[in-house]
Amino acid sequence: MRNALKMLVLLIPFLASAQFNESQADSIIRLLPNMKRDTTKARLMVDVARSISRTNSDLGFKYGREALTLSQQLNWNEGIAEAQYIIGSNYLYISKYDDAISTYEKGLKYATKEKQKSRLYLSISNAYVNLSQYPKALDYSFKALKIRENSSDKKGVGRILVNIGEIYNLLLQPDKALESLRRANQIFDEIDEQQKRMELYRAMAVSYNNKRDPKKSIAYFEKAYGYCGGETNRHMCAALLSDIALVYFDTNEYDKVIQYSKASIAADTIASSDVRNTAFSYGVIGDAYIELARQQNNKKLLDSAVTYLNRAVKMHREMKSWQSLYDDYTSLWQAHKSRGNYAESLASHELAMAYKDSIFNADNRETIKNLEDKRAIELRDKEIKINNLKLEAKERQKWILVAGLVLLGCIGLLLYKQSRNRRKNNEKLKSLNLELDQANKVRARFFSILNHDLRSPVYSLVHYLQLLKDSPELLDDQMKRNIETKNMAAAENLLQSMEDLLLWSKSQMERFKPEFMAVPLAQLFADVESHFTGSEVRFEVDLEDRELAFDTDRNYLLTILRNISGNAIKALEHTPNPTIILKARSQHGARYIWVSDNGPGAGDGAFRALYDETETLGISSGLGLHIIRDMAAAINCKVSVDSQPGVGTKFILSFDSA
Repeated sequence: MRNALKMLVLLIPFLASAQFNESQADSIIRLLPNMKRDTTKARLMVDVARSISRTNSDLGFKYGREALTLSQQLNWNEGIAEAQYIIGSNYLYISKYDDAISTYEKGLKYATKEKQKSRLYLSISNAYVNLSQYPKALDYSFKALKIRENSSDKKGVGRILVNIGEIYNLLLQPDKALESLRRANQIFDEIDEQQKRMELYRAMAVSYNNKRDPKKSIAYFEKAYGYCGGETNRHMCAALLSDIALVYFDTNEYDKVIQYSKASIAADTIASSDVRNTAFSYGVIGDAYIELARQQNNKKLLDSAVTYLNRAVKMHREMKSWQSLYDDYTSLWQAHKSRGNYAESLASHELAMAYKDSIFNADNRETIKNLEDKRAIELRDKEIKINNLKLEAKERQKWILVAGLVLLGCIGLLLYKQSRNRRKNNEKLKSLNLELDQANKVRARFFSILNHDLRSPVYSLVHYLQLLKDSPELLDDQMKRNIETKNMAAAENLLQSMEDLLLWSKSQMERFKPEFMAVPLAQLFADVESHFTGSEVRFEVDLEDRELAFDTDRNYLLTILRNISGNAIKALEHTPNPTIILKARSQHGARYIWVSDNGPGAGDGAFRALYDETETLGISSGLGLHIIRDMAAAINCKVSVDSQPGVGTKFILSFDSA
């Protein structure tokens, strides 16, 4: 359904009043061949072209181009600019908007008077409106407005404000449109301007229609229509009829929509003026037939809708009016869909979306905002200049105030820096306190571990010596040799464990870093097995390659494996045929070591210290899992446990591939 955005804004080139009527123009034309080729003749040619452009564009082009040629021969810049302006306006009348813009821009290069530049800017703005390039149109209208404001031309300011209001209507910004239009109306009241009233009231009607206030919209359309009369305004009468049809569209009176739209087309045909209004009216009639078909459940009316919409599409495509084409194809999409022509409906919908994206993209929105900001900045700068003239006497006081503010700013900056430095120092102190607290916790943990793991083998040795001293008769030679062998092995293991403890304590307290190198696993597993020679547990080694080596720290890994094996030996104390299997594999870049036993297994809680750093240490905890956890992290190794009660326990060491 067509909305208020389609309501036409008939922007008229800002031409000066015609110098002659048609009969006077004919008289001047007969005199021109015998006149002297000077600036007077060039000016008369321009005036003739201006007088007949709207009724006979061919003659308008003819005399405009002759004026241009003569002005160029005379090196008369003002005449060149005026002739380009007239030629561009003729292009605008016949809907060749790109040619119009190009011609107007040529005129700007030669324009010597500010009002002449203003007319050219406004005309370029109007051409861009017809091309649906509203941000550019707004930019050129603001340029024209600035010139008129600087020259205190109230009439010119009012007329340009009307154009700006019409552009805001096309951008669906009715509040900004009404702001410009009310300002224009106030100026017209001050200077008793009537010539532009019809266009002003029509634009206000469009604004209220965009604000969904049909009552006020109709009232202002009636005011505008009150100024409609005479041949020169017939094209405006046609546009007003088209606009009234749109209001009836919003009130769902579709028969009246068709009636007024056809009347608009007829009036425009008589006037031979703006094809945009005719194309627009075709589109509105097509929309009305779609709505009537829905109301009356009569699909035959959709054939009429498609016919009129295709006429609108053809004309809008020739005019390169992308906004209108978006509305036309949106309506065709609905008509084809209601007729059951889904292929044509889909094609129309895709075209509508393509035209919509070309108009309302993010760049356009940003451009519009920039233009408005630019205009606001210009107005603000102008006010600042006026205020500066009034505040010259207070200049010294202002600078004293500025100096005071700068001084306060410097003091504030110094206080801020001082506060920031204090905060940084506090953070550093807090960090050091945390490190100290952590070190104390590590030391306490270390001594707790040392107390337990060294106590057990020393206690065994002391117990044997005490027994040998107090009751030697209880021990025969064979028992003595067995006990001595076990104690010797325990002592050697104790010595090795002390070395491991020293290594671990160094890494914790001095942040000792491991040294990575290629470690042959066959030799490493052999060292682990020899460490527990005095044990009754049998070791099995499973290597796919005797030359297999891992890139890691040998001491860290050896300590981890000894601790895991030692824990396994303790668990296997009452297990028949106790066995520990050491296995290693390198698969697809991943490296693994398995240490498994056939002991009684345990629940998940028994291995909590391996994953939880907050797990507290006690006499019963031992060093094992804590050493494994800390040293494994140091050499980028992940340790996991798979323990099944009654089956056994398996430790899996996985190493990063890097």
